[in-house]
Amino acid sequence: MKICGCNLIKAFGLILLAIVLACSNGIDSEKIRIKRLNLNIEGGGTVTVEPDKEFYYEGEVVVLEIVDDLCWEFAGWSGALEGFNTKAIITISTDITITASFRSKCKIAFTRLMEGTEYRYDIYLMNVDGSEVQNLTNDEYIGSNYANPKWSPAGDKIAFLYVDYQLQSNRFLMIMETDGTNRDTIGYDCSSFTWSPDGNQIAFKGRRYSDSDNRWAYVYSLTNETYDSLLFGFSGFDWSPNGQYFVYSEDCHNIDYDCFGADLYMVNRHNWSDVHRITDTCCLNLMNPQWAPDGFRIAAYGSPYHYWAPAGIYIVTIEGNIIQYIGLTSRFSWSPDGNRCVISCGGGDKICILDINGTTSDVIYTSRGVRGTYVSWSPVLE
Repeated sequence: MKICGCNLIKAFGLILLAIVLACSNGIDSEKIRIKRLNLNIEGGGTVTVEPDKEFYYEGEVVVLEIVDDLCWEFAGWSGALEGFNTKAIITISTDITITASFRSKCKIAFTRLMEGTEYRYDIYLMNVDGSEVQNLTNDEYIGSNYANPKWSPAGDKIAFLYVDYQLQSNRFLMIMETDGTNRDTIGYDCSSFTWSPDGNQIAFKGRRYSDSDNRWAYVYSLTNETYDSLLFGFSGFDWSPNGQYFVYSEDCHNIDYDCFGADLYMVNRHNWSDVHRITDTCCLNLMNPQWAPDGFRIAAYGSPYHYWAPAGIYIVTIEGNIIQYIGLTSRFSWSPDGNRCVISCGGGDKICILDINGTTSDVIYTSRGVRGTYVSWSPVLE
């Protein structure tokens, strides 16, 4: 076997360092041995290692601890360590390999270009680390296109828009199981929709599928399969987590800055005269609002008038204070705890997970096919 001289020098240096450390710690240098701990992670969970280093000396104590994560459930240790304790203390006696396994409890629904097309999209699912990508719709029909998937609050269904380019009427509002089966049509000519927080209703701007009624806004009951008319429809709206309000955007004109755009409003679901204006800038042109799970923050896409501010996702409080700018993207979805979000990023060719405080950003999926993608983070799945 040929061994590179530089490797021999490196190995000798490591042994010499270990002897020095051993002497300084009162360990017999004749018994010192350099060992390696190989830690493998299956899934997207996180394990802390203390002390965390490349090599250990024989007899050194190491602490392994699972980091709590809303979307990754610890499934156990294997290899040189077994069991389900989230904290383990081991003594290094030889080179060892340990695997920590995790099970995904969250999914991300997103749209991606169908193979060989330039404008038709399917709906896909993946774990929050980008693994286990699955095509839900897998449609070969030349006229089909899927958009804007949204998880039900219970995580058992996905609502979406379906466009049939071969038909005059399009933008069908549909729901399906999370495996892509049992698709039902609720309405058509639909421009926006939102789940009720209990998952029993969907409010949408569009027409009923059952007839040619000219009304343009309804609340559909999944339980009774009935429609209730809304007083008016909204251009992009979202149901509040407490079920009391809709947040929506409405066109406006700021005379002081002579700019046209849209501001955010919220209206009482049970009292249409109870309307509150949330933002009062107009020039920021905020659209497609999404409530945070805490009910006190709202994310919306801003496309400012005449470059009044950078375009992208803004987070505002229900009092109208702009507290954060997420970045140049129009596709956004909150994590179940409201501490992270999933966005379209990298010029549209990537999907990223971002801490809301902006400290970290991880690219979880890259493909030319996700340009212009919609994204939706599931609730915690049991």
